[in-house]
Amino acid sequence: MNIIITTSPTAATLSAPYNPGLASRAKELGGRWKPEAKCWVFASLDEQRVRELAREMFGTDGTDAAAADLVAVRVDASQYANHRSVTLAGRIILERRMRDEEPRLGQEVILVSGSFRRSSGSMGYPTIGENSAVREVRGVPRVAALAAGHEQDEFVEQVVPNTTALMDEQLRLRARLAAIDVLLG
Repeated sequence: MNIIITTSPTAATLSAPYNPGLASRAKELGGRWKPEAKCWVFASLDEQRVRELAREMFGTDGTDAAAADLVAVRVDASQYANHRSVTLAGRIILERRMRDEEPRLGQEVILVSGSFRRSSGSMGYPTIGENSAVREVRGVPRVAALAAGHEQDEFVEQVVPNTTALMDEQLRLRARLAAIDVLLG
């Protein structure tokens, strides 16, 4: 899961996976969707608010150590029988778009065991339906999994640390320190 926030003197941008609740929240902060860049653009003065929004929606803003501490979480899908979609750490991990269509698994989600009913819900409101499915969701920030109520015993493995995120964070911190040194004279 890549959460990337970049800043310039005039704008702060947020690149993140699709989240059904993100658009309305981004618009509340004055964000504009840039389809060609696939990112949200905000005023540069709102950078901290954008970071708070990312942490709220995804469990990380992409710069903290939480972005590097990723786990895989096993989730019992039977508890979501009456839902149309299920999210974890801000991303859709399971959804049924049409009544007679198999539920779709999100990115970095696998079916570990069990199965889903072929059809569930109504034409206007399909649901995941009764099932015996256990899914494994990979690449979830540990803090986001804990915030969502998943306990340590549901963690399957610790994913190898995201070295790219750590190196990006290190570069941003060095640049920020250099900017502070210039301001301090």
